[in-house]
Parts: sequence; C-alpha cells; structure tokens
Amino acid sequence: MFQKVADVNIYGMIRVTKAFLPMIRRNKGRIVNIGSDAGIVTIPNNAPYCMTKRAVECYTDALRYEMHKWNVKVVLVEPGHYGCSTAIYQYLKGYPDQLWQAMDETCRADYGRDYIDAWQEDFKAEITSCDVDASPVVDAMVDAVTSRHPKHRYLVGDLLRTYLDAYWSRMLPSWLTDRQHVKIADSVAIPAALAKSKSS
Repeated sequence: MFQKVADVNIYGMIRVTKAFLPMIRRNKGRIVNIGSDAGIVTIPNNAPYCMTKRAVECYTDALRYEMHKWNVKVVLVEPGHYGCSTAIYQYLKGYPDQLWQAMDETCRADYGRDYIDAWQEDFKAEITSCDVDASPVVDAMVDAVTSRHPKHRYLVGDLLRTYLDAYWSRMLPSWLTDRQHVKIADSVAIPAALAKSKSS
C-alpha cells in the first residue's frame, strides 16, 4: 500500500514535472500540484496518504523557491473533505480483504479482523458524510491555472481549522496535542490482543 500510494502521489508527480519542466522553464509557464488537508494534519491509520501528501507540500514549496528566478509560478491546491465526489470508496471496498491477506499471523493475532473491519466502517462513514460538490475544487484549479497572479496555496473547504490544528501541533508539546489524535484512534476499535488482555 505504501509503495502504491507513493508511486502516484509522489513519484508520479515528480516524473510528470521533470518531463515538462524544461519547456515550462523556458516559456515561463506554471505548475499546479494537488495536495490535501491530510498533508497538513496527520490522520490516524492513514499514514500512506498523509505522508505522501505532506511530501507534495514540501516538494511544491521547494520547487516554488527554485523556480522563482525563472519567473515560473508554482501553486498548491489543498482540498478538504471531498471524497464523496470521487470513486475512492468504491476503489477501497475490497481493501480490508487485501490488507488481511497481506498480514502475517502475528499481525492477525494482534489486531484481529474485527479491528480492520471497524476502521473500514469508520472510513466509510467519514467518506459518505463529506461534500459531494467538488466545484469549489475545480474553481480553485481553474484560478490556479489562469489567474495572472495566482495564490501560492488554495485552501478549498473548511481548512482554517486544519491550519490552526497544524499550528498548535507545532507550538504545543506533543504529549498534549497527541491526546486528540489518540482519542480518535482509540474510539474506533481496540486491537484483539489488547481487548483480550483487558478482559483477562
């Protein structure tokens, strides 16, 4: 899973950028990358996606600094919760089975199938409760491509809270900020081995 997500979100982006960068540089063109609010604040049990979207943030920032001398604009569009407007849940329907098959016996014993299924249901609930209208994302992308003076970042959706969370996560000690994320993770399900030890 880590490799598949990185191939698309990181290495795919880099390969496309490198392929077109000489032409963009010489013609004072523009680069628009798609990030996510998950690249700002990490979500429990979503490490592959979060870490790759964080990489998109870093890559876009570095490229913007480096391309400034060439008068090439580099823009990052950061959508919030717009999963309902995509086919992501249909794609991930079989993911619990795939994950279970890939796990070794030790992991299966530690976590249990119920834990995997509980997180899938939690993900489904989050996806089906998000915004189905992706037009704000499209509008941001159009402006990023066509505006004479595009923003460095387009925050699409309710991302102010996300940025505030990210700010406080960096300013406050981790033992304090971790409480929120640990609370979310622990509220979904308890791994089988931990549940067994608590009941014994």
